[in-house]
Amino acid sequence: MLERWGKLIRMPSKDMLTEAAQALDSENVRCRDPEDQKFLILTKAAANICGVGSTALITRDKLLRKAAKKLRAAERGGAMLLLPEDFTE
Repeated sequence: MLERWGKLIRMPSKDMLTEAAQALDSENVRCRDPEDQKFLILTKAAANICGVGSTALITRDKLLRKAAKKLRAAERGGAMLLLPEDFTE
């Protein structure tokens, strides 16, 4: 199964991550926990690669979920928010 997922994964380049971070700043989307900002940047970069609405952020972290809701509103669709227990194959 991991081999199958590995073929589907496309890692964002450094430029894509920089662009995603700048976009989050311009949209004023920040997590109150600075350690969690990297997850929003990865989610934004994934949305840029895969298209808005085709990405998911799976977390229980309350501050991260709150910031991700802002991202979702800013993108009018954005990443789906899922709890780990909601994520099934």
